[in-house]
Amino acid sequence: MLLNRTEYLPASKRPTVAAFAKTLVETYGTPTELQPGSPGIYRWRYDSSETLYKPTPATSFVGCPRLKPGIVEFQPSRSLLMIQEYKQSVPKCGAIFLEVDMGFADFKYVGPGTLIKNHTTHMTGLDATIRALDAAKAIVDKAQAEASAVAIKKG
Repeated sequence: MLLNRTEYLPASKRPTVAAFAKTLVETYGTPTELQPGSPGIYRWRYDSSETLYKPTPATSFVGCPRLKPGIVEFQPSRSLLMIQEYKQSVPKCGAIFLEVDMGFADFKYVGPGTLIKNHTTHMTGLDATIRALDAAKAIVDKAQAEASAVAIKKG
């Protein structure tokens, strides 16, 4: 599951970074990770039971799957390894990822009083991605087996 939503705010309703960050914490809890040197990016990680991971340094998630949505392709030669890597990463990395990126007015951050012109929410469900890749693998395996059986009969 990969979701991405961007909301553009009218100039008259643009909150400050501080006000928006306060609302995010009230809504989602303390972020699991904050990127040093990247103001306006807040990340939360949850386990499969939707329990929020405790805040930790961003470096503790090095090597984890990407948070932002993207295209996950099923490639028979690579997908089995990808499924195994994803399954192994869930305990360390989390199963559900939520990230909110703020877009700043005038395209630059100058402090907590900076106005936000937009925000983008990214949500990735690693468990759902694993299930989808497992299902795709089963479909491909069945099709290959049926094709082989037909070829043998014709053979």
